[in-house]
Amino acid sequence: MSAHQQNPPGALTLYQLAAALQNVVDEQFAGTHLLVAEIASLSDTNARGHCYLELLDKDPATGQECRMRATIWATRYRVLAHYFLSETGQRLSKGLQILFQAELAYHPTYGLSLNITEIDAGFTLGRQQLALEKILAQLTTQGLLALQQNLTPPPVLQNLAIISSPSAAGYQDFVHQLEANTYRYAFTHTLYTAIMQGAETETSILRALEVIARQAQAYDAVVLIRGGGADQDLMGFNTYALGKALAQFPLPVLTGIGHERDNTVPDRVAYRRLKTPTAVAEYLIERAATFEQEIDEAWGNLTAEAQNVLLTQQNRLASAENSLLGTARALMPAQHSRLATLAERVAGLAQRSLTIQALELNASAEKIRLLDPRLPLKRGYALVYKDTTLLRMPTDIKGEIRVVLEHGQASGIFTPQKAQE
Repeated sequence: MSAHQQNPPGALTLYQLAAALQNVVDEQFAGTHLLVAEIASLSDTNARGHCYLELLDKDPATGQECRMRATIWATRYRVLAHYFLSETGQRLSKGLQILFQAELAYHPTYGLSLNITEIDAGFTLGRQQLALEKILAQLTTQGLLALQQNLTPPPVLQNLAIISSPSAAGYQDFVHQLEANTYRYAFTHTLYTAIMQGAETETSILRALEVIARQAQAYDAVVLIRGGGADQDLMGFNTYALGKALAQFPLPVLTGIGHERDNTVPDRVAYRRLKTPTAVAEYLIERAATFEQEIDEAWGNLTAEAQNVLLTQQNRLASAENSLLGTARALMPAQHSRLATLAERVAGLAQRSLTIQALELNASAEKIRLLDPRLPLKRGYALVYKDTTLLRMPTDIKGEIRVVLEHGQASGIFTPQKAQE
């Protein structure tokens, strides 16, 4: 529309509307207002040093979102950024809930925006702590917070599954500390890469845990390490899903996520929480050294006990030997006397037996002598044989016979005489 043309009756130009809105905002919303919102995005990298934000809020009933631009001018931003960091230990960043004072401004060209003048760091800390306590309370109610403490890991955690970023200085420190230990213990470790800050922290760690779970028998423990950094970088760890997965994991979980004052959900559910990756390595080395010391002490105790038992048994054996020798010496005279008496009795019995045996032998010899067939020949008798048969009946004497006398023998043919009439 050209400049000389008139607007239709009752019609406003867009600029007129914007100017009217600017007047309304200036009149109705003058001064500063106390507001609560979430930082949806933040940019502070411009050359002038201003900080540009997009703020987000949702209707709790409908879930409908409200977004609005905000600015912290450079001179004020330097003060607020330093204050917020010193109070909370973290920088202003995406995802933080903030309580702030701001001036509402409307510009015909740039629209509605907020100029932030103050930020309440205590509110942000409280909201973060409240969210953390809510997660921990839920894990406690479900019996998950102390579940890892029921595990019974081996005394030496030697085979390790590590979840970390390969470029993280904390990971490099951990590996160096572990491999350069003065005891020369050998540890095996496998890295499962994960994003250790930002919105993808939860998803990437859960993915690594799933992979490790499929080969859990190959490991003694899971080591979740990150190292130092700004506190807001740790916010990605404070989720219920991550806490539940770590609490229910079948292997003990060791954490070395941040500094000693940091307190994340993984730290609270882990089997053992250490302050830094280096501290995790020191714990593993110390655990191995303690076990070795216990073995050495057990071996020393066993050796000493064995020596004591051996010495006791040697003393008992020596005592038994002395007692036996004493008893033997005491019994020897009596036994010697009994042996002498027994020897006399045996000698007497043997002599009697020999005499009886000699008499019996003589009697047997006499019987044999009397049965000698040559004895009758000395008394004048003769033995008549036919061939080799000794003849006993007169009727058997016929034909060629052999007659044996005391001093020789003779043979001939014998013819029986007929009986006389």
